[in-house]
Amino acid sequence: GLGDQKTVRLEHASGASAEIYLWGATLCSYKTPDQVERIFVSPKALFNGAKAIRGGIPLVFPQFGQPDTSMPQHGVARIITWALKEGSLVDTAEASCATLVLKSSDETKKMWNHDFAMELKVTLTELSLKVALATTNTGAAEFDFSFLLHTYLKIPDIAKATVVGLKGQKYVDKTDKTTDSAKEEKRSEIEFPQFTDSVYEGSCAIAKDVVVKSNGMPVFALVHEAVVAGEPKA
Repeated sequence: GLGDQKTVRLEHASGASAEIYLWGATLCSYKTPDQVERIFVSPKALFNGAKAIRGGIPLVFPQFGQPDTSMPQHGVARIITWALKEGSLVDTAEASCATLVLKSSDETKKMWNHDFAMELKVTLTELSLKVALATTNTGAAEFDFSFLLHTYLKIPDIAKATVVGLKGQKYVDKTDKTTDSAKEEKRSEIEFPQFTDSVYEGSCAIAKDVVVKSNGMPVFALVHEAVVAGEPKA
């Protein structure tokens, strides 16, 4: 990988591929069989282990944002080196899979003093990329946490991009500094004429039909229990 960082690369017989950095378990490339890159990574991204990779699919755990100022923004998972789980790298005709693991350590406890274990399973097929994140409390003390796959999708022109499938959902507009109250999405098709940072709530059954379009054509179908819609700053 870039900056001498170690990566795990998945390649499917169809030509689809994915590359995950062990640093932060951050997936930084997903190419469909037509060799089109579908994941955005900022040109300003650093691959030296000094900070989280800017772009890709950073892992947010155990906090979203920085409500606890004693902990790094978005938590610890994206700023520590994970390991490839032994025996998890599997290639079949249907899918290529890998699982990365992280366990609490002296290093993580300096940032967040709890015992935990995490697994990130990436499954690549001809038509899809599935990323599943799981965590286990391995200690005696209870803890509250949030986690998020902070996915950056590569869109040719944000002015021509829209998102459908969120109408009727409650969301918080992070750009509205006058209120933290949830609003109801009334738009059938969401456009991005300016910087956007909105957090939508909803069940998996509701959110499974969220579709990202470019030039009116569907380019991504998202399956999430909750969705954050945003226009990233490069």
